[in-house]
Amino acid sequence: MGEFLLFSAQTKFVYDICKAYFNGLFYVYCSPEFDSEVNPGSSNPATLIAQFRLAVQRNDRGDTKIKDIKKKLRAAALRKKNRREITPETLREVQVRINRAEVRDFLPYLYLIPKDNVRGMLIPVPYAKRASPDSDEYTIEGLQASQFEFITSKFGNGLP
Repeated sequence: MGEFLLFSAQTKFVYDICKAYFNGLFYVYCSPEFDSEVNPGSSNPATLIAQFRLAVQRNDRGDTKIKDIKKKLRAAALRKKNRREITPETLREVQVRINRAEVRDFLPYLYLIPKDNVRGMLIPVPYAKRASPDSDEYTIEGLQASQFEFITSKFGNGLP
């Protein structure tokens, strides 16, 4: 599977923020395997998708991964404002959206990224920053929506 595709576990909220406020550019961690035996849970797309799904199903406002996503989005928005990539008004709007986000907004999205679409953009995660010494992890900065597809699932409790 990893021969042609990369996999990244994301959320609807992150997708929507990037599309609306970050010029449709995405920064993602990805793996050449959906459920890699060498990647621990924090860098395993299958594990992360399951965690997001469970948090949404249970409306878990204390989910640590969702809190971490909000923190990282705030930091990314501030960096973009400081680099003049977004306006102060846009920064405030992003902050309001983050503050008002509900758990259901973090519905899991699995990005399917064809390797041919990101040649030259794929950066191996440095050894010191990998989730495990044996992890197979990469980052992509400036990924455009046209360079990947995403899958989401519908499940009970009136959730999309």
